[in-house]
Amino acid sequence: MSDPDVGTNKQLAQMDNLVAGTRSRPFIALDFHFVLAIIVSSGSIIVTASGGPLVTASILVGSILAAAALNRYRDFRIIDVDLLFATFCLAIVVSFALNGYGDLKEAGLLFLSLLAYLVGRFAPTGMRRTSFTLLTAVIVFIGAGATFISLATQTAALFKPIVFGSDHSAIVFLSSLSFLIIALASTEMSHRQGIVIAMFLALPLGIFAAAQVRFTFVALAATMVSMLLLSRRGQRQFSFAICFVIALAAGIGLASRFQTTSTYLKMVLEPSSMMTREDSLQGALPATACLGGASAGNSFVVRKVLLRDALKAIPSSGFFGTGLASFPSMTCVPNSEPHNSFLQATIEFGWLGGLALLGLTFLALRQLVPLVRIDSEARFVFGSLVFVVVLDLAHGILSRDTLLFLFAGYAARLVSTRQTGQITRSRNLSA
Repeated sequence: MSDPDVGTNKQLAQMDNLVAGTRSRPFIALDFHFVLAIIVSSGSIIVTASGGPLVTASILVGSILAAAALNRYRDFRIIDVDLLFATFCLAIVVSFALNGYGDLKEAGLLFLSLLAYLVGRFAPTGMRRTSFTLLTAVIVFIGAGATFISLATQTAALFKPIVFGSDHSAIVFLSSLSFLIIALASTEMSHRQGIVIAMFLALPLGIFAAAQVRFTFVALAATMVSMLLLSRRGQRQFSFAICFVIALAAGIGLASRFQTTSTYLKMVLEPSSMMTREDSLQGALPATACLGGASAGNSFVVRKVLLRDALKAIPSSGFFGTGLASFPSMTCVPNSEPHNSFLQATIEFGWLGGLALLGLTFLALRQLVPLVRIDSEARFVFGSLVFVVVLDLAHGILSRDTLLFLFAGYAARLVSTRQTGQITRSRNLSA
């Protein structure tokens, strides 16, 4: 039996598309999901462009403003996720009033991240994701090709290859690939199509595994499992296939640089052991008392110390926290945030800010669950939000958390649209 709300949602989506078609001419050539692809792959685009601060600011700000210009500012209905977002903003405002805003650049980036919630909240629904998939695929294969060339030609001992002048490039390109996989996993396809596409993606997955990207793979695997558990039987072919390919590609990629992989394992199992420049130019840093005698290049120990210091700071953070970018003064690791958005929010914006952020994220995911089985757009947003949340547990920095707020707002948009459809249907039945 079909869900009557699906028909209402489709009608609202058709209205969105009609409005999108009547935009002023400068925006006719644009598509919201094309701009969304630029936003989720902004890190990949920035490292590829190898530009300075002006180029970076233009990409970050320009993409958000372009998406805002394509939004649909109608049929807005406040729901509980919006109230939690407003509570989080209130905690930030009070914290700024009590503690100041600290670094102006960080405050500006935080404002841009919060603005992304509104971009997602007013996103046009029901649009095809073809432009998102195609643009993201182009970005991914450019990054995979450049990473492969770097791996094949580098002579120095490096954990991560230098691609476009940065050893961070493989991480952001794998992030783009993850969003591409999530978009494909949200699309209806035959069993044969799922297997063919999954095998086609094995090459870039193997390249980025060889580049020693770690936690992004964990976040992608967790996302695929969550989507698999919530999918209908006919939607599971690609998710099954891509889970197998992720495991296979990661194993082959890690084995292809066995010496580097062994060095990483040594860092985990023997954190006090020192690395030489022959092991890794990036990891061969002096030992520090802060890290219990471990090398400053041991990222595993660094994260462990940051987690310890963050948990110790929470009881004294109070209702409104200690202020933006205040955590670095609470840890012995130089110039480091907790690398966990939820812990950072609790410390710098207080218990109120931390609970509000945790609550809005949980509620956005929870309320999407009933829609995941019946709506491909909900599957895409759910998978994207799960991926970002898991990634934020080890890499999150609030002032750079555009995607967390964007997809939380997008989730609220879909939930609100469904609730509006239910209200409209009940009114029609009672008329």
